[in-house]
Formats: sequence, structure tokens, C-alpha cells
Amino acid sequence: MKKELSALIACALLAPSFPPAFLTPPPAPAAAVLTVEKDGRPASGTEVSLYRLDPGAGTESLVGSFETGEDGTVTASHLTTGLYCWVRRDGEKHGFRIAGAGFVRTEIELPPTVTVTVPVYEDTEFGAAQIGLSLEGFAEAGFDLGDSVDIVFGNGYALADVPVYNGYNARTGMPLVCCYPGYARPSVCFCNGEGMWKIAGLKEGDTVTVTLREKAKYADVQEAMNLVYSNDIADYDDPETFANFRPMKGGALKEGKFWRGASPVNNTMNRAAAVDGLIRDAGVGFVLDLADTEAKLDSFRAKEDFASPYFMSLYEEGNVALLGLNAAFRSPGFMEKLAGGLCEMMKHDGPVYIHCLEGKDRTGFVCALLEALAGADYDELLADYTATYANYYGVTAETDPAKYGAILDVKFTDIVALITGLPDGSDYGGDVLRDSAAAYLRECGMTEEEIAELAEYLCE
Repeated sequence: MKKELSALIACALLAPSFPPAFLTPPPAPAAAVLTVEKDGRPASGTEVSLYRLDPGAGTESLVGSFETGEDGTVTASHLTTGLYCWVRRDGEKHGFRIAGAGFVRTEIELPPTVTVTVPVYEDTEFGAAQIGLSLEGFAEAGFDLGDSVDIVFGNGYALADVPVYNGYNARTGMPLVCCYPGYARPSVCFCNGEGMWKIAGLKEGDTVTVTLREKAKYADVQEAMNLVYSNDIADYDDPETFANFRPMKGGALKEGKFWRGASPVNNTMNRAAAVDGLIRDAGVGFVLDLADTEAKLDSFRAKEDFASPYFMSLYEEGNVALLGLNAAFRSPGFMEKLAGGLCEMMKHDGPVYIHCLEGKDRTGFVCALLEALAGADYDELLADYTATYANYYGVTAETDPAKYGAILDVKFTDIVALITGLPDGSDYGGDVLRDSAAAYLRECGMTEEEIAELAEYLCE
């Protein structure tokens, strides 16, 4: 297989170099024929673009975009004297020049196909479809963070141009492959949306084929959102930062009554014991556990590293609500369970502790919702939400403006849109956020009386 791009000259139109003098002859219409090969064979259905170059001005002008036919060729006609450049989908360029009437044939060899077909498994917690490879195995197969892939399940359900990230770094409802640190396998999901497994109509025994579409297409987003934290308490300034533990603030919210943070019972991120001690010291009287179920709690208790005596004392006294929520914030299941949990919360004096696993996404959404109902403004919601990223990753507007901006655009803006139903950049002043939070709770099935009672429960 040829490892470099090659060109075949027809009608003596292709020259080895491109001196400025080539621009001087009179224009003459011509046609350029491009043959695209892959694995030594013509590559049909391959996207390429043709640009005319102006070396003097340093500019490129798009002539058109093309898709190869069954024989791997495309033809661009009515070209005039000048320097041109074919650009294939992965960004690699191949230049040629036209110096007179006739045509020019060029060849581009594409890299070998990167593809795997493996079993697919159901993620019973979030409803995602897990690719039957470890994270390491997925990378060894040739897939990197920031790549674009095509997904085809064995039942024919397909997704094209899906980004590969190491987090849920997309707006709600967008498909992605998530290779989250600590996960056993990569997950194909709709970000904060309904479960892929259900929507795709998958069943036990199905397979998934993952094919590389474009290398590093989403590398800029991946780099901006590339956030990985340590699970060693020694790497943090204090236990509170390590546990992402803090009081909720904003509007007329009662001071010291509501707390948020990581899980005091799920030790996946090595934080449960530290959080358990912190909620004990804060005098927490009720826990709104957004993530867990009775079955999950039993699995935690069976592990050798289980060390959450204070949480268990609250649980045994009936002061823990296990909601088992996924992150589909606008799904009927999420909304119904959340309404039930909030009604249960109001039966207890507190203080209240709200958590999921990390205290970041599900907790971030629910806390923003409650703070908005308590009268918090946009800046107060933003300050509380982004404190999580300062705690875990050390990212603030001052320390890393690029990553902070990406968090704002991809994550926080999405949460505000989910609560308000308004387009990005809307005016959130006045009572917009409070009224939107009430409207969301109404959609959850809460009555006007229950919403008013919740607002009173939250506020001074």
C-alpha cells in the first residue's frame, strides 16, 4: 500500500512546484478527476473538498464538496488556471495546479479502516449501551478521545458522527461515547437524555460495530473539557474540598440548612468515609440520595471498604430518601421520582444533605432548581455550580479561563436551559428563574400547594 499521496499527470498539467508565475497565463477551463483509494481499493462514499489557493494572499476559497462514486472518483469541472488543493475528511491535503485546458487526475490513499464489532451490554443505572471492551481495549483498538465514530448496533439502529469524550461533554440529548475514568466500559448514550438501550431497541445478545469516522474531529472540545481529578485526599487542601462538600447558597435559602456534595455511601471515588464524617459534623438530619436504590445500598454494604456508620444510622431511622435517578432531567421518570423525593424531604426538619455520586451533575441540577425556587439569581446559581469544578479540578475563571468557559457553555448553560426552557442568552432577570423552577416542578406533578410549601421550607 502506498504510504504517501501520489499524483498522475494528464495533459502535462501537474507540475512539481508552484512558482508565482503559474498565475500569469490566461485562464483556461479544465476538469480535475480525483481517485480515492482505501486498503488498495477504490473508496466509494468518501467526502472530499476542493479549494482554490491564493499563495500571495494566503487564502483558500472553497470550490465545492464532493462524495466519491462507486469507482472512488469525483470530477470537478470548469476549473481555470491556478493552484488547487483536495482536502479529504481527516484534514490531509493534496495540492495540484492547472496550467491550461484539459484535465488532471490525482490519487489520495486513505488510512486503513479502524473498526470493531463486539457485544453490547445494558447500563442498568443510566440506560446507556456499553461497548464490550474495557476503556484500555477501546483505546488499543485505535479509538482516541476527541475522535468521531459511527455506531451501528446489530439490530440496525445507527448513529453517525458521534464524538468520543472522557465525560458527558455535550448538550442534553446529543449522542456521545463516554469513556469516563473509573467506568468499566465505554458507554454509548444520549447526554442527559433517555436511555440509549431503550431508544435503540436493544436486547441481550446484541452487538455494536464502532467505526472511526474522523480522527481528532472533536479534539478541541475534548481538550477544553478534559477534566480528571484525584481520589487521594492528600492531594486536596482539606476534607471539604476533597468531598465537594459545602452549604447551598442563593436567594433567601436558609443558611446552614441545606448541604451538597459527594456520596457518603458509594465509595467508588474513595470519598464515602470522609463525606460520612462531614455530614455527621454538620448535624445532617435527612439525606436526599439522588443516585442510589435499595439494591445498590445492599451492594455497598457488602464491600470490605464500607465505612458509613452515620449514613446508615439515618437510613435505619427513616431519614434517607433513595431516589435512584439517572441524569435524564426532563424525562417523566426523573421528574416523577424527584417530586416524590422533595415531598418526602419536606417531612423532615433537616439539615438536609443532597448528593449523587460526585455531587456534580444530578446534584448540580437539583440544587440549581431549588436555589432558583428560593430566589437565587443567575450569578448565584453559576457560583454554586462552578464551585464543584474548583473543588475537583482547580478550574476557575482565573486559573483556566478556557476550561471555565467550556464548562459554562457545555454544562451550566444546559442546566439553565433545562430549568427555564428558554434559549441560550435569554434574560434571566426578575422572577424568570423562580417562576421557571416552579413551572418545572409543576411538570414534575407537584401541586401549587406543594410548590408553595417547598418554597417556604427552603427560604428564611
